[in-house]
Amino acid sequence: MRKAFLMSMAALFIIGCNQKSDEDAIVINPNDAIDVRFEDVATDVRIVPLQSEEPIGGYHNLQCIGDEVMIQDNNDHKVYYFKNGKYQSTLNSVGRGPGEYTRIRSICYDTDRRVLYLQPNDINNVILQYSVPEMKYLGSLKTPAAIGSLNLYDDNTLMLAMSNDDGSSLYLYDINSQEITGKVLDLTVYQ
Repeated sequence: MRKAFLMSMAALFIIGCNQKSDEDAIVINPNDAIDVRFEDVATDVRIVPLQSEEPIGGYHNLQCIGDEVMIQDNNDHKVYYFKNGKYQSTLNSVGRGPGEYTRIRSICYDTDRRVLYLQPNDINNVILQYSVPEMKYLGSLKTPAAIGSLNLYDDNTLMLAMSNDDGSSLYLYDINSQEITGKVLDLTVYQ
C-alpha cells in the first residue's frame, strides 16, 4: 500500500514536471526518490467513517472541509453531503431544465455561504449553485469563456482556469458581480 502511494505521488510529479522548464522550476528525478513511511510525512491524520442508510457507490472526487465531506460519484450524476461523518443529503439533478445537468465536471464547496458550486459537463461557461444541505438550486453564474477548473479563492471570489482563442489563463471571478476581477497568470498546455 505504501509503495503504491509513493509510486502514485512520483507519477504525479513526473507528469507535472517538464524537463525543459524554467530555471526556477523544480525538476524531480524519480531515481532519487526515497521510501518513507506514511506516518513520517503526514502527522495530522484523522480517519472519519462515513455512515449512511443509503448505499453509496464509488467516487472519484472527494472534498473534506472541517467536519463536512462532499463526494462526487463515479457516474458524475450525484454529490453526497456528509456532516460529522453522517449522511445528510444528495444532489441528483440530472436533466436538461433549469438547475439540471447531464453530468458533473467538477464541484467546489463554500462552507461559509453554504453553497455548492457545480460545473456541468455540457455547458462550458456556466456554474450552477445549490444550497447545502438542502441541495436546492439557487441560480447560475455565467463566465466569459470555457472553464477548465473551478476553485474557491475567498468568500466572494472563485479562481477559474479559463480558455479562449488566446490560450488558457487563471482568473479571479467575483461571485456577486459575475465579473472577472483579475488575471493571476497565463497557463501552459501542461498546467
